Amino acid sequence: MNEKRLPILKIEGNVPESPDLLEGSNLAPVLLTAEGTDRAIALDSVTLLRDPFTELDDHNFSSDHHTRVALFALHAQLQPGETQSAITAEGQDLGNNIFPLTVESVRTVPGFDWLTQVVVRLPDVAQGGGGSQDIKVRIRLRGQSSNQAVITIVPSP
Repeated sequence: MNEKRLPILKIEGNVPESPDLLEGSNLAPVLLTAEGTDRAIALDSVTLLRDPFTELDDHNFSSDHHTRVALFALHAQLQPGETQSAITAEGQDLGNNIFPLTVESVRTVPGFDWLTQVVVRLPDVAQGGGGSQDIKVRIRLRGQSSNQAVITIVPSP
């Protein structure tokens, strides 16, 4: 099996031990990236493999066969009473076309109360045309935008 491994993640600065430290704060969310790059720390939500991601995959749990990708973020904890609709996501292709990404799940990563997993549904690659392409993704929460992080999407075979 050809497994893809993530580079070691290095988080610099003060990392909160509890989401309570961030409650009510107005910090912008931060998408995690591989050290020294703008490549997102992102995994296929079913296979737990990193990119490149195919837009469609028969080996997932959805009836539409679109791949779902888990992004990981700091400062993205939901406050009491908020639902996943509080977080929005968008992608930007190489042609600078911006398109929404459907947020399907937002949850705290078990054992890492300061880390949030945001699962998004990948769009059709056809929007940007052709083969493999890098997409810049960003999330928004309470009016604050995250950094952009890059994932690669390839057309389905």
